[in-house]
Amino acid sequence: MKVICIANRKGGTGKTTVAVNLALSGVHNGYKVLLIDADPQGSAFNFQERRLEERNASFQLVMKPSKNLHKEIGQIGNGFDLVIIDTGGKDSKAFRSALISADFVIIPIQPSQLDLWGLSSTLEILEEARTFKDIEAKILVNMVPPRAKLTKEALELLEELDLPTFNTTLGFRIAYKEAIAEGLAVFELDPKSKAANEINSLWQEVKQWVGLD
Repeated sequence: MKVICIANRKGGTGKTTVAVNLALSGVHNGYKVLLIDADPQGSAFNFQERRLEERNASFQLVMKPSKNLHKEIGQIGNGFDLVIIDTGGKDSKAFRSALISADFVIIPIQPSQLDLWGLSSTLEILEEARTFKDIEAKILVNMVPPRAKLTKEALELLEELDLPTFNTTLGFRIAYKEAIAEGLAVFELDPKSKAANEINSLWQEVKQWVGLD
């Protein structure tokens, strides 16, 4: 069982979009996937409800915004190849428990100065979680605008951090919102879209990183 937490203390970084697209990538590639919605707002749960209105093939999902998730993860995730935890956008006992539950953490951020400033608080919480167990983490640059200069400057600043960044970046594309509204992954909405290519690339990186066979 590989456990990935999608986490950022700042809201609006696209955590749920990343979580559901990776979860469905796993299902599409034949893995048994559990998505844990640890966000009290229940965005991943709402996505799953929308998806199951018209189709059945999906990941399994449980709502668990719990301060005890790290104590229960072994039992909850038993029998799954991949467990993905979607977190809320603020510091809480549930947020910290989700981090400690994971072996791998993906931190999505937008390439903006506000996101870069806000990243430090997430990294501080991550370091506290690492006192309990070894946790690998990578930054995912998400919602990249067409302005290449802004993205370039953000990536240069990220290089100064002692934390790796995914080679894949995700663009600021309407396809992501359209797919969420339909209960679909972007590669299901349009397999030939740029968004689909981005998610496929990210999935390959994640799969190799966590060591899925």
